[in-house]
Amino acid sequence: MPTALEHIRVIDFGQYIAGPLLGMLLADQGAEVVRVEPPGGPVWDALANGT
Repeated sequence: MPTALEHIRVIDFGQYIAGPLLGMLLADQGAEVVRVEPPGGPVWDALANGT
């Protein structure tokens, strides 16, 4: 079954809570999300950052 954002690609440069959470919500709706982290990893450890 097709999803709402099936053919959409998103580049996620977000940090803290809002950016990674939005990327996760977009992926849940079918978007392809490419996460780009700063050198050394996320500045803040949170579940939304995947850590």
